[in-house]
Amino acid sequence: MLEEFGRNTDGDTVYRARLKNSNGMIVDILNYGATIQKILVPSETRGHVDVCLGYDDMNGYLSPSNPYMGACIGRVCNRICGGKFILGGHSFFLHQNEQNNSLHGGQKGFDKHLWEMVQVLESRVHLSHSSPHGDEGYPARVNVKASIELTDLNELIIQYSALSDRDTPLNLTNHAYFNLGGEDSGEKGLFEHDVAIFAEEYTPVNEQTKIPTGVIQSVGETLFDLRKELNLSKVLHQSDSLYDHNFVLGSEDLKLAARVMHHPSGRGLECWTNQLGLQFYTGNHLGNAPTLQGKSGKPYENYGGFCLEAQNYPDAVNQRNFPSCILGANDKYENRTIYKFIF
Repeated sequence: MLEEFGRNTDGDTVYRARLKNSNGMIVDILNYGATIQKILVPSETRGHVDVCLGYDDMNGYLSPSNPYMGACIGRVCNRICGGKFILGGHSFFLHQNEQNNSLHGGQKGFDKHLWEMVQVLESRVHLSHSSPHGDEGYPARVNVKASIELTDLNELIIQYSALSDRDTPLNLTNHAYFNLGGEDSGEKGLFEHDVAIFAEEYTPVNEQTKIPTGVIQSVGETLFDLRKELNLSKVLHQSDSLYDHNFVLGSEDLKLAARVMHHPSGRGLECWTNQLGLQFYTGNHLGNAPTLQGKSGKPYENYGGFCLEAQNYPDAVNQRNFPSCILGANDKYENRTIYKFIF
């Protein structure tokens, strides 16, 4: 099903596609930012529960305070130190939209563009976007495709592919915020979650800038050791800076990266991906938009949701010991992430 959702700042129509599966799951996708707007899972007591944070109209998504709710992030997700990099002997300067750094593609990343809805089916939508040479300071023309599918195994499969006409950094992810207690259950709901991230290492950051130090460190005997299921209430109160960190997944094979359980409701979420890293973010700054109402009619609060952002390492374009994020001319970029819901 396809319907009008609103208009962007240029007055163009934003469309919403509804995906369904045979088990009663419903997922709504906007062509604005290739955004996941809603994820409804069946509930014996409540009919359906929306487990994805977001907004009911375009006012929320167009707000400067929108924390990238559910959107495709590009050209390069996460942070680039100083908003600059060197490639092929040339220096490139990007929009510095977080302190002195470039965050999530800059001032107008992929999340703020109207994508073309190429095909809408009952359980799948195909979108595309073309980013011209010089967009946000990046070299090359990049053509991106997104396929979002809801399967009868309760999997939400997100596949990004891209081609470039010259070398350029590229690192895409989806920025959905989840709360398995319900998108309106806030910090209380988040603290009821148990999390396991199957990573032996992580990339420590400068706590002021959130830029990786360049070190790849064992999670052993740290608050980042989430290899065994751990309740978030036991760790988040120990530090104001938890969590907004990249966990090292180690291979480009499709593998189980994380499992999150909300035992009071019996709902769970697994994240499978072919990406090398997983940014785990616990919505530490969601309360920075106190006048922006969520779908429940009230503002979201700090720790109101979590993100599992499958991606390459942050600032990889400036870190020689990190895996390269350079997409070569006429090479194909492939990013496959599966969110499997348990209910």
